Amino acid sequence: IENASFWRLVMPALPGYVLLAAATPLLVPTLPHRLGSRIAPAAPRRRVSRRTAIVTAVVLGAVPLARASLRRSRQAASPRSRCVKLRGS
Repeated sequence: IENASFWRLVMPALPGYVLLAAATPLLVPTLPHRLGSRIAPAAPRRRVSRRTAIVTAVVLGAVPLARASLRRSRQAASPRSRCVKLRGS
């Protein structure tokens, strides 16, 4: 598929097309009513406490920042980060 064909240009649109095709039956006005409880939203789960949400946000935010800072410190310490002479010159 990865060549100069029509399908190469269409590939990025395929996920949207699949979702659109799956939702097409819901365009019929009486279908949701006939489907009844099968398409009803699920009952809400237990609420997440504010403390849990804050801790989760801090952890998920701190992990990438810590990883990036460690990567920078490793790059600064590595000999490859310095100017390298070209061979033969």
